[in-house]
Amino acid sequence: MRNQMAHSYDIDRVNECEAEVKHKLGLLQELSAENSCLRSAIAKAEHEIAEVRRHGEYDDKKAQMAIELRSAKEQWRTAYYSKIEVQKALINRHSAVVDLNKK
Repeated sequence: MRNQMAHSYDIDRVNECEAEVKHKLGLLQELSAENSCLRSAIAKAEHEIAEVRRHGEYDDKKAQMAIELRSAKEQWRTAYYSKIEVQKALINRHSAVVDLNKK
């Protein structure tokens, strides 16, 4: 009799374990679905990146933007040094006018 009682299971504990297993299986299925969705999105993005690189649009656009950047920097340098020259000329004129007023 003791042997039978030692191997008997508490039905409530069995029900709790079954409910826990069902819950974890449902969670596992949800996570598996989300994982497959994310993997397909990553694969699609990688494919699109490969297509852009294959057609050379990325490299062409990058080279074009580098040329535009160099051009813009050159224009900025020209304008900056031109402004400095104008300021120097104005300072010299101002000095000349002040000198004439003192005489």
